[in-house]
Amino acid sequence: MFTTVKVRRGLARDDFRDPGWFAQPPGTRAFEWTGALPDPARSGTGPSGAARDVRVASGPTLEFNVKKPSGSSGHGGH
Repeated sequence: MFTTVKVRRGLARDDFRDPGWFAQPPGTRAFEWTGALPDPARSGTGPSGAARDVRVASGPTLEFNVKKPSGSSGHGGH
């Protein structure tokens, strides 16, 4: 459920007619970029461009017992 409120200059108080589509002020409307794109920044490299040595610390092994839910679990099943 939602409510749409349209506020416009020039509408009289208690005037509930549909004012129509909003006209965006000049220069504020989004548009598709069609220019050249810069090269993407790459993560995982150092200043020289060589890959960083990333090591994962080993620790104790953990065991998990997981049960996948079945059915709708009371969430308005379909």
